Parts: sequence; structure tokens; C-alpha cells
Amino acid sequence: MGTEIVELSPREVEPLMSTVELPAPTAWPIVLAFGFTLLFAGLVTSISVSVLGAMLAIMGCVGWFRDVLPEEKHERVSVLDKATPVTTRRPQVAHVEWMTQELHRARLPLESYPISAG
Repeated sequence: MGTEIVELSPREVEPLMSTVELPAPTAWPIVLAFGFTLLFAGLVTSISVSVLGAMLAIMGCVGWFRDVLPEEKHERVSVLDKATPVTTRRPQVAHVEWMTQELHRARLPLESYPISAG
């Protein structure tokens, strides 16, 4: 395994700086999950539902593996240079009107009953 040095011109470097490489989207995990759902739902309903679920699960596994093996597929997504500021119209916390006193988050029991009380 050798190392390879690649020289890029300034025109080639600029598009790379404004994009990020992400894994390509795929629908196969959803097909696999739906197949497992039908497979186990068929245990309480019908054998034909389990057979359909097993077929979908196998197709989902094969499709997903073909998407990521031997090389994972990637796509480039552009990145915004400027962050969007977060603003709110309510700078203070709105308190509930029906609460007359400040309650703490911990709800401790006022009384403790013995186990023998039933």
C-alpha cells in the first residue's frame, strides 16, 4: 500500500471546502425492518405473513449490503457558510397561573406506609 499525493488547483479546492461528504441515502433498512415486523407478526396471525416477512427481510439484507459493500456510496452536500441566529419572541419564562407556590421537581411521599398495611 503506497501513499499518493494529489495536487489540486485552487479552483478544485474551493468547491471541496463548501461541501461535505455524507453516506448516500438508502431505503433498504426500512425494507429490512418491515420484513422483520411481518416475520414476527406472522407468528401470531398466519404463516403466509411470516413467509412474506422473511422474503422482505432477505431482500432488505441483500439490498443494503449491495449499497454499502465493497465500497460505501457517498454524496456531496453543500454547507452554508453563515449560521442562522436563533431568536425568540419570549425572552422570559412564562409561569403557569394556577400554581400558587413554587413546587420542586422531586415528588416525595408525604407519608410512608408499612408493608403490613397492605
